[in-house]
Amino acid sequence: MRIFICFLLLCTAHLKAQSIKGRFSKVLSNDISLWGFDGLKEYELAKTNTDLDGNFILKYPKDYIGSSILKSKGASNIIVLLAGEDIEINWDDLTDFKTLEFKNSTENEFFEKAIALNQDIQKKIPALSYLLPLYKDTEAQKKWLKDELAFQNTKITDFYKKINPQLYVSSYIKFRKCIAAIENIKTETEYINSELAACYKQTHFNDNKIWHSGLIKEWLVNYYQMLEKVFPSTSLSVQLIIANQVWLDDLKTDPLRKQEIATFCFNWLEKKGYIAPASQIALAMLNETNCNLDVKTQSIFEQYQKLAIGNTAPNIILSENKNLLNLSNTYKFVIFGASWCPNCQSNYPSLIGIYGRLQKQIDIEFIYISIDTDVKAFEAYYKGAPFITFCDGKGWDSQAAKDYYLNATPTYILMDKNLKIISKIANPYELETYFQK
Repeated sequence: MRIFICFLLLCTAHLKAQSIKGRFSKVLSNDISLWGFDGLKEYELAKTNTDLDGNFILKYPKDYIGSSILKSKGASNIIVLLAGEDIEINWDDLTDFKTLEFKNSTENEFFEKAIALNQDIQKKIPALSYLLPLYKDTEAQKKWLKDELAFQNTKITDFYKKINPQLYVSSYIKFRKCIAAIENIKTETEYINSELAACYKQTHFNDNKIWHSGLIKEWLVNYYQMLEKVFPSTSLSVQLIIANQVWLDDLKTDPLRKQEIATFCFNWLEKKGYIAPASQIALAMLNETNCNLDVKTQSIFEQYQKLAIGNTAPNIILSENKNLLNLSNTYKFVIFGASWCPNCQSNYPSLIGIYGRLQKQIDIEFIYISIDTDVKAFEAYYKGAPFITFCDGKGWDSQAAKDYYLNATPTYILMDKNLKIISKIANPYELETYFQK
């Protein structure tokens, strides 16, 4: 009975799987794996070994519809579109993609043709564009060049029209086309008059076809970088906020996906110093009723909201008669670290050197708050520090760590005399660079 049940489960598993059958003649007795995408993450769908002739069979989940990466030692990675097909792949020359052949896969055959056609067009268009002004006085040649240029520009569009819109490859190619279009946008006017803005606003981040495309990170980063390039600083924040709102609205019914995108975009914007759009994300996520943020993510968002640049930082009691606020220095550089923290250890000598140099130039004090729980270890490690150090032995439960929503060490915050936050510093050298501006 037990054997029968196991056999039944095995049969059921195979019924729920599709296969990729292939032969890579130069990949013999080697690992080969198939990787899918879950939003911003890549994960293994299947793994096997090639035999002595390079043959392999991979089973992938039937319900996975999206892009995947086929990886093997000695060969370049291959994009394979998965949409419920039993696919055959042959590749004789691993250095030449022209020898890569798909069989029994409408999805991948169309994609392969689209890539080849696009590459051919991209070679011809620059050459035609270069020749056109050279023949401006020769009417016949000029007309031929114009007609050929127009023909090349419509070839790929005409090809896309032949693809059944129900196929996954149709939406995947359109998504890739939008990403490629970003490179051609150079000015605000070009952006406003392009299809790109509409393409972004119509991106359904919650659609599994998009979520499993492997293109979300590239799409977001490239789009935000394009906004940086074409919009002046006076209007950039507004455009970034509009861009954020697209995925905030689209993912409102899927809190887990929303948290993943929110964390990624927040970190990107915060690192760039875009306060308003980063605050928009933090506030939206903290006010979300159907999204249970993990402790670390919630702490990051709360820290940003409470400790945003321009806000007043909490006071820190250093001793009975001394606190952060009553220090008279023009600038105060607060450092959260620990003797056991590897990055804190590697940055510590730099802090000492930079402190000495800055002390000769400006009125600044460093205040090193340790989250050590072993006070003796703290005292032994920091006994030679030339700046103020403090440790109450309570670790992450110390009042300062709680007030500053500390979630990582080292953390560096530059503030003025009145504890107004001026900048969040990534490393000690960035502090020195800040005062050299």
